[in-house]
Amino acid sequence: MLTALGKALRKFRIERDLLLRNMADAIGISSAFLSAVETGRKKAPSDFIGRICKAYNLSKEEQQILQEAAEDSLTEVSMKMRTGKDRELVLAFAKRFPDLNEKERQKLLDVLVKEKI
Repeated sequence: MLTALGKALRKFRIERDLLLRNMADAIGISSAFLSAVETGRKKAPSDFIGRICKAYNLSKEEQQILQEAAEDSLTEVSMKMRTGKDRELVLAFAKRFPDLNEKERQKLLDVLVKEKI
């Protein structure tokens, strides 16, 4: 699943006609690692955006776009589902999660972490 950062990186590369390998070389990482960051399988290191900004002399606006995408990616979660029922459960939870108050969230956490189901 592409993260916000992955989408921004891919857009950045495509707009500049860069191959994954070329961008990875320019910022001092492997193309496999860059691909993993783009696809959300790996988290970007703390100096990642700085490396890109320095290597490509990005404008303040371009820097901000990548930084915001990196920050958004820190709050994203993805899961692989084994069955359709798993997917249904996770989607129902995700849909309702924003409406849960702090007490309800704590109760769910207690059930999932402290008690054996």
